Amino acid sequence: MKSISEMNIGELAAFVCSELLKKGIECVLSGGACVSVFSKK
Repeated sequence: MKSISEMNIGELAAFVCSELLKKGIECVLSGGACVSVFSKK
């Protein structure tokens, strides 16, 4: 596994969501970060 400092924004978002889900917290990516991930820039 990459360290957090080596992750791109998409990998970081997936990491945060998976860690929150382990604690029973569902999350939704929204706003500018979401645009960055899905526009592949």
